[in-house]
Amino acid sequence: VKFAAVVQHAAGASATRFLSIDKCLPQRDFMQLITVDGDGSPPVLRYDAEWIAVLRSTAHLFSNRRGRVPLDPQAVGRASGGRADFGPSEEELSSVLEAAGGDLAVPLDFAVTAPPYQHGDPPAAQP
Repeated sequence: VKFAAVVQHAAGASATRFLSIDKCLPQRDFMQLITVDGDGSPPVLRYDAEWIAVLRSTAHLFSNRRGRVPLDPQAVGRASGGRADFGPSEEELSSVLEAAGGDLAVPLDFAVTAPPYQHGDPPAAQP
């Protein structure tokens, strides 16, 4: 399952491109390679304040239990103190910016945390 979306910000401003891809499982298309044009300078990735605010406001709806979690409007309303619209308020957006110190740039300090797969390695054990 793949879903792509582009959110255009204020007129003439930048756009945010989203790509939802499938789970990393056998026989599933879970990766997509893209080429991004640039001017030769290092890329700048930025967190999206609006999306972070939405994630914060819906964190209480997350569950790691097996089985279905009721997400019908009535159940969500009960769990959310009556809130049904999770579009972020200006106060929630300001809170995200404040927590990030005003800078939503993703630091370019990526590091290898596990050995990469090498062709011929045995399959990893599944938990």
